[in-house]
Amino acid sequence: MRARPAATATAALFAALVPALLHVADRALAGPMMAAAPAAANPAPPSPTSPPIRGFTAEAAARESALEARLRSLTDRESIRRWHQYLTAEPHVAGSPRNLHLAEWMAEQWRAQGIEDVVIRRYDVLSSAPKSVRVEMVAPERYVPTLREDPIHEDPTSANPAVSGGWLSFSASGDVTAPAIYANSGNPADYDLLRRNGIDPKGKVVIVRYSNPYSYRGFKALTAQRATKMRVQGDA
Repeated sequence: MRARPAATATAALFAALVPALLHVADRALAGPMMAAAPAAANPAPPSPTSPPIRGFTAEAAARESALEARLRSLTDRESIRRWHQYLTAEPHVAGSPRNLHLAEWMAEQWRAQGIEDVVIRRYDVLSSAPKSVRVEMVAPERYVPTLREDPIHEDPTSANPAVSGGWLSFSASGDVTAPAIYANSGNPADYDLLRRNGIDPKGKVVIVRYSNPYSYRGFKALTAQRATKMRVQGDA
């Protein structure tokens, strides 16, 4: 299998919004994400048959249930759906023009809802933007994966051509051709199992699962590099 990361680290800019999202729920009763009709000043207490809340006294559970009921009455499910559709309609990788646009758009929405002191802050950070990424199986037959998940009918955005393929952030540029092995979740115990069965991971291209059980993808890459003295390609 041949793996060609060819990633180049570049300085990227991204914007962060200071006001907390909770402020929207607190202040924006008339905004597009919230229902126009406010809740009653004193919402009805929960039913006596309501299941208890673990960790709450009966009195505290009643107050918590009333607060949650009031919060649910303030929200508009369809409006939230429209917001989420707009926010996720296009890829918005950190440092991309779309990322900045969404920050500016969100700031405008919050100002229109009456939130004060909405600030967009600029941070200069080092991010990873690959020039090209290619993985190819050269034997026993040739196969070149797309590095993208297949689109599904229920999610039209999955077919968006602007969605990039996968890459391993901050990986070194290079062209590696070596036998490929499968190492399950890519944890140290998985490499121990391979060695006990006579499979030496050194010098191999390793394919690993995203995780079951879970382990951080950066740890997978580090573990694979230590075990193989090479890099990792996975479904993460």
